[in-house]
Amino acid sequence: MRTTIIIAGGLVLLGLFALAGWWLGGEPQSATTAAKIFPIWLVVALTNMWLGVSRAGYSVAEELPILFVIFRCLLPLQGLCGGGSRECVARAISFGRAA
Repeated sequence: MRTTIIIAGGLVLLGLFALAGWWLGGEPQSATTAAKIFPIWLVVALTNMWLGVSRAGYSVAEELPILFVIFRCLLPLQGLCGGGSRECVARAISFGRAA
């Protein structure tokens, strides 16, 4: 359950970074703004692993696959979003609408 919540939070964070980049002036800034999420996301994933090892009592060997899943889940979205381009924001806004 915790893993699902963290991944959902990462998707929200990715959307916020892409939207902020779009608001700040289009293509060049949006690509760099959206690209900044991945080092931040790595820190979040490593913090989650540290909490699992230090507080929940899991071993590093048990938490390592969870770290991989949590960090890896957002990486394909960088290509989908084109680094946070306007097309990504437009796709996210129009998601679920009838064609």
